[in-house]
Amino acid sequence: MLLIWGGASMGVYTVGLSLVGDKFAASELPGANAAFVMVYEFGSMVGPVWCGAGMDLLGPSGFLWALAVPAVFFFLLPARRG
Repeated sequence: MLLIWGGASMGVYTVGLSLVGDKFAASELPGANAAFVMVYEFGSMVGPVWCGAGMDLLGPSGFLWALAVPAVFFFLLPARRG
């Protein structure tokens, strides 16, 4: 499970970096890459704390609820823009 989870996590990172490369010009790329890395690492630090708080509040099912709340937000955000 950890192998699959780690592969999915690094896959998201790789796809995100390629999208950053597509969106920004060469002169803007270093700044965009730095911002992307900062946001990705912020999520890597906050995610476990968020899930732990969910488990403290709701027990073992709090882990899934803590993952579901941001997932719903990130699925609805593009729908609102489109």
